[in-house]
Amino acid sequence: VQKPGIKGALVADRHGLALALHGTAPEGAAGPAKLLVDRAKQLGEGQACAVCITTDSGSVLLEEQSALTVVLY
Repeated sequence: VQKPGIKGALVADRHGLALALHGTAPEGAAGPAKLLVDRAKQLGEGQACAVCITTDSGSVLLEEQSALTVVLY
């Protein structure tokens, strides 16, 4: 991952299985990330949406694109 400000990336399939991990993306995050994106989509009544979690130590952006869940750290 070579974009300024991005420390890691994760791509998960529609079952929450990790397809790719780069940088600081934790190995066990694919399933929980998929569940979080699915829950956000339910709250948005099926609309495509993105989830951004921000803390003092950084931000995480989660988004569904086609059948893939993409997470940027």
